[in-house]
Amino acid sequence: MARGESAVFIKTLDLFMRLREAIARGTHDGDDLLAALRSAEWCALDDLATERPTDFVIEELQALLEYRRDMGLFTVITGNYNLRELEAHWRSYRTADGVPVEIRAGTMHAGRRVLERIAEYCQVVPVHGRNLRRTADDEKVRLIR
Repeated sequence: MARGESAVFIKTLDLFMRLREAIARGTHDGDDLLAALRSAEWCALDDLATERPTDFVIEELQALLEYRRDMGLFTVITGNYNLRELEAHWRSYRTADGVPVEIRAGTMHAGRRVLERIAEYCQVVPVHGRNLRRTADDEKVRLIR
């Protein structure tokens, strides 16, 4: 942004919630949001896989990532899963009707196609260390069993 390049930062949970709400309301808010995500030179999708995996989520994510890749735009994705864990997460999802789907490991599925797109043009950068969202008081909390 300091160089005058356009950028969008959005939590994936917020992204898909806003898209669903726009569809439910019948407004173009979702189109406007997608247009911003497609036109920004830099896009940061924060906390990938905090949203519930559904056909809708996976299809929208695939379309967005493929568009950005094809246009040569930069995409940063953050999340707590490595690629293998993300693939496992996306093998267990619900259809638009709420029907649970469990896909056998190694089988091709929509979530795996998204991972292949990510692996094609992204560099995975593992970040290790203490969770900075936690405070000293959080560390004192003990689970009661």
